[in-house]
Amino acid sequence: LTGRAIQGFGVSGILPVASAVIGDVYPPEKRGRMLGLIGAVFGIAFIIGPILAGSVLHFFSWNALFFINVPVSIILIYLSRKVLPQNTFFSSTDIDVRGIIALTATLVFLTLAINRIQPDRVMDSLTNTITLTWIASFIISLLFLIATEKHEPYPVVNLNFFFNRQIRLIGLMALGLGLFQASFVFVPKLVIELFGVDDSTAGFMLLPVILGSAVTAPLAGRLTDARGSRLVIFIGLLMATSGLFVTGTLPESKALFYLAGSLIGVGFSMRTSLNYVMLNEATAADRASAQGLLTIFISIGQLTGASLIGSIVASPEDSSQGFAMAFTLLAFISAVLTILSLWLKGHKEEGQGARD
Repeated sequence: LTGRAIQGFGVSGILPVASAVIGDVYPPEKRGRMLGLIGAVFGIAFIIGPILAGSVLHFFSWNALFFINVPVSIILIYLSRKVLPQNTFFSSTDIDVRGIIALTATLVFLTLAINRIQPDRVMDSLTNTITLTWIASFIISLLFLIATEKHEPYPVVNLNFFFNRQIRLIGLMALGLGLFQASFVFVPKLVIELFGVDDSTAGFMLLPVILGSAVTAPLAGRLTDARGSRLVIFIGLLMATSGLFVTGTLPESKALFYLAGSLIGVGFSMRTSLNYVMLNEATAADRASAQGLLTIFISIGQLTGASLIGSIVASPEDSSQGFAMAFTLLAFISAVLTILSLWLKGHKEEGQGARD
């Protein structure tokens, strides 16, 4: 558990920092396409990872999977020190230690509270003494975090972000994206029930989602540069809504299921535009913090989504009906977010407000 915690701590900063570096190196008119390339790389990694892992496990034990990344990490550490910019905006004495502790406590207590929710006994688990303790601890930690960050010169969570309408809307989109991503933890079981396939085939049938995201991410990035983030986010959410709705109908055709997965994958590629907006709305000193906040929103969506969908799927006696209800609800949420995306800045306004 300690090793996994350290691993998570290190990995959590990779995407926010990588996105922030794009803001440091590239002007606003080129950020979209570069963020799109990062999205494509992550998509390709999701495809190669399971294939590589399966090959390794065929010859070695499971712990060999962790040793593979050691030389890769060493090379990346060396290259990052040689290539990445070394700009410094504050000294180590200005690190917001209290804010980091408060944020960690807030997320830990939220995770503990969500994990206490039992799909078959939602109300009982919510009113359980331990669950209520975690919820109360979450609220106290959140209030302490807000009180702390008001007075920090370099806060880990800049509260001024929440006074920005553009960032508030992007936060909602990120929560939705996390919800949609969480739903795919349950898709293999749905595929097994719908088509009677084995576990390995069920995992393979998720490839259209990954391919849709990986292929579309660079295109979404270029379209963001050319037409602005609002159009890309709107199209992405519209595609996701369609795919989630089709999945909620429990299609009997594999071709229709693959089509739905591809549409949802295209929707996932809107992550590029979410990062783009956060870069434009944050100052140079706050770019990494802004990208980290975006990751937190997505993570909260993933946490709540897993519990929410699990509860819905387990509520009726027929789990297929539960899947239909869950994905229909996600389609409705996506439709609401699609409408809200129309209140984002247009391309011209976005270009005027972009920060170099």
